[in-house]
This record gives sequence, structure tokens and C-alpha cells, in this order.
Amino acid sequence: YVRGGSADQNLILLDGVPVYNANHVFGFLSVFNGDALQGIDLY
Repeated sequence: YVRGGSADQNLILLDGVPVYNANHVFGFLSVFNGDALQGIDLY
């Protein structure tokens, strides 16, 4: 999540589709493979 905000204050989209519960085990694991991501946009 973005510094200063909590996880419920962020919207995560994958190709325009919301992704719910993107982090597991208190943020140690993610549903995203960092090597497979081409880029991110932060607004």
C-alpha cells in the first residue's frame, strides 16, 4: 500500500479489473509476480 494510507484506501486494477485481497500473510506475499509485470501506474 502507499505510505501514509492503509490497504483499504488503495484500488488495485489489473487490466482495468479490480483485484481484491492482493496481499496475503500480512503483506509478505502478493498475488502478483514482480518479474511478470511490465509496469505500473500510480495516481
